[in-house]
Formats: sequence, structure tokens, C-alpha cells
Amino acid sequence: MVNNYANAIHEHQGYDFSAGYSLELMDILIKQALRVGNPTLRSINNRTYSAQMTLVREEMNTKIIQIKKDSKHYPHSREVLDMVLNRMQIFVQQCKDNFEQLTLKTIVYQLELAHKIQRIDWDNHEIIAFSPVDEQLIYMNYNSRSYIAWLENWLSEHIRKGESPISQLQQVQFYRKAFAQLQRRPEAVLHEDYISLHEVLADWFTHETEYLESQLDIYMKAKSVIAREEQTKNRIRCSLSANPLALILRAADESRVIEAKSLNSMFQAIVPYCSTPNTEELSPGALRSHSYYPEQSDKDAAIKALQKMIKKIEEY
Repeated sequence: MVNNYANAIHEHQGYDFSAGYSLELMDILIKQALRVGNPTLRSINNRTYSAQMTLVREEMNTKIIQIKKDSKHYPHSREVLDMVLNRMQIFVQQCKDNFEQLTLKTIVYQLELAHKIQRIDWDNHEIIAFSPVDEQLIYMNYNSRSYIAWLENWLSEHIRKGESPISQLQQVQFYRKAFAQLQRRPEAVLHEDYISLHEVLADWFTHETEYLESQLDIYMKAKSVIAREEQTKNRIRCSLSANPLALILRAADESRVIEAKSLNSMFQAIVPYCSTPNTEELSPGALRSHSYYPEQSDKDAAIKALQKMIKKIEEY
């Protein structure tokens, strides 16, 4: 009991609601009285506990009224704020009607949560990632199923605003990083019998990232197909076969008629948009290789084509 008393004073010194001892110690004394079966001590402590609950109700009601007044025109997380305040009002009613079922940890949690929400700057409407309301609920591990579902839907809506899987993946990574950087209150939890909000959201971010990565892979493959189809539509048909065409392109590069970073980059830029009578889709790499080992017939075909071009130019 002495050790428990010392720990109670140290851990909950901010919640000393009456003369000289904490709610934690009062809770311990009541439990001890019930354990030893002392009806007189049990009666005294129940009366004390009831009086303390009146003080808790009054403080919570004051905070709820003040929060409602101050947040009246606040635009962010309205649905969440209403949900939390409604839950606080249910807690206040429990303090009146069914306080025997409330643990000290629940009482302290609700008081601290109300205090932190009350201190939000309601005039500041700018947010970067999460609203101050969400930041406080995440800090306090508000692991209500309703809130977690709301938060997941809210994140999904903001992530899906991205026009492509690339931008959506960037969004989920942004919120994942922002969530990971938010502070947590050690040991704080709304429902002790339910999984932590932080664990649920961490798993959600993992699954969402994996899903978007798979969507990105599908998107990039589809985009590649579309790009190839566009290339097919826009291809220029050359009357030469592949090898003479390769010789002309190499000569144009080496004579600096066409300037590119390299011969390879020039072939990569031009060849995909060309076709020949025998080949619809040419390979830039293969065509460049053929230009290094030309047969005489290929050189003759290339020269003949260039001579035709020279003659045409002379006729202009």
C-alpha cells in the first residue's frame, strides 16, 4: 500500500481533487476496503468517491461547454469533435448514475483529454497534415472504433484526390510520415481491451501503400502500352530497309548534321517513330549495331537514296 501510495502521488499529482490525497490512492483504499470486507470503511469511501464524482462532473461539464463555445466556427474535424464531445457527455452521466463502474484511469483519461482539446487554438484554421483535434486524439490513443473508421475514410478521401497512382502513393507516404512524427502519450488509451490506434493506423498505412504500389505497377504497364500505341500511330514509313536507314542515321550523327548527346541517344529518339516495308517496329539498339557492319548493297541503297534527295533539292 505504501508503494502504491507513492506511485499514485507521483503519477497523478495533477488530479488532487480534495484534501490531501489523489484519486489513485482513494481508488486503492476502496479496493482494499472491499477486499478485507470492512463495511464501515467501504461506506465512508463510497460516500467520498460519490462526492469526488460530483467535482469531476462539474469540471467536465464546464470544459464541454467551453469547448463547444470556442469551437463553434472551427471548420476542421467537426464530425469527430461532435463525436468526442458526445462521448464525454455520456461519461459525465456515468459519473452521476454508474460511477462505481468507472476506474480511476478512465476518469483521469477523460479529464486530460478534455483539458487538451480545450487548449486548442480554435482561431487558427491552417493545418499541414492532421487537424489539432486529430493530433490530440492520436496523442491520447483515442482507439474508438468509430474514430478509427472515420480517420481511415478521411485519409482515403485525401489520398484519392491524387489524379494518378503516383500522386496517390506520394500522398499516402506524406500522411504516413506525418502520422509517425506525431507525439504519443505513453500508456494512454481510451479502451484498454481494444488494439491501439497507432497499431491499427500503422497496419492501414502498410496495406494502403502495398495496394497503391500494385496499382502503380498496373498503371505504368498500361501507360507503356498506350505509349507504344501512340508510337505506332505516329510512325513514319521509310521506303528503305532497316540497314540503309541505319547507315544514313549514323552518317547524319557523325557529320554533325544531327546533333545528339550520343549516337545511341539519337537512335533512341528517332528509330521508335520509324518503320520500314518489312519491319513495323524497329529496335534502336539492333539498328545502331547494323550500322557498324554494313554490306556493300546496304551502302549502295543508302547512297542512292541520298542522291535522290540531292537531286530534289537541286530542283527546288
